[in-house]
Amino acid sequence: MAETPIDTTQYKNVQATCPAGTKLVGGGAHIGYVSIPLSQAEASAQANSYSAAAYADGATQDPWNLNVTAICADVSVVLNLQYVNRSTPVDDTDAKSVTVQCPSTLRVLSTGFRIIGGKGDIRPIGTSLSEPASSISAVSPNTAVTASAVEKPGYTGTWGINASAVCGTPSSNYEVRTAIDTVVVDPPATPFPWRAAVAKCAPGKQLYGIAGRIDGAAPRYVALQAFIVDYAPEGTVLLQAIAEVPNTPPWSVTASAICG
Repeated sequence: MAETPIDTTQYKNVQATCPAGTKLVGGGAHIGYVSIPLSQAEASAQANSYSAAAYADGATQDPWNLNVTAICADVSVVLNLQYVNRSTPVDDTDAKSVTVQCPSTLRVLSTGFRIIGGKGDIRPIGTSLSEPASSISAVSPNTAVTASAVEKPGYTGTWGINASAVCGTPSSNYEVRTAIDTVVVDPPATPFPWRAAVAKCAPGKQLYGIAGRIDGAAPRYVALQAFIVDYAPEGTVLLQAIAEVPNTPPWSVTASAICG
């Protein structure tokens, strides 16, 4: 785990690096003390680390920090690790999504996203895993990652988004467990609604990583501030988001724990 100082710096980035003899399989990040969105939460294959970044960009003058956690595994435990990513064009389209596919028969162990440009004016929607194969799709379940984002109202610049996945040969215990809106706090309890979803691996299973997203009609008004992995005997993931304006359209959050 690594974290930045708690101060009023407008841009922060931080990396958590795996120790020698281990390889990165996943990770997560969250903002502390203020409600601003993450702009990056992704694996870095070259550095064997999990990286995060965020811009306050004038949204707050309060002190805040950025926290990141890496999940590392012995190289003999998780086989055939591969790190893949794909980006959209950088242009002024107001909403974007991009999908990256794991090679061959590998499955997704963790997901990530990175906003390109925008400097705090882009709202990540999050990541989702490929759905089970159907008659209209040849993509197998949990073999691809889609990352999505949308402009904050009033933004007129260019930007893009990158989707990333850590892929590997799954163990026989591989599964994805999903939760929706574990915690919901709405007015009058708070002027700015927030949502959290908590998903847990089954007892005895190892947590690899997280996927999660904001659903509904409000993503451009909502800050995705927590994309957290908590590596414990019963691995837990948390996705949390908060509305930046009152009276938002209906919305929800979904979190998936990728386990094995």
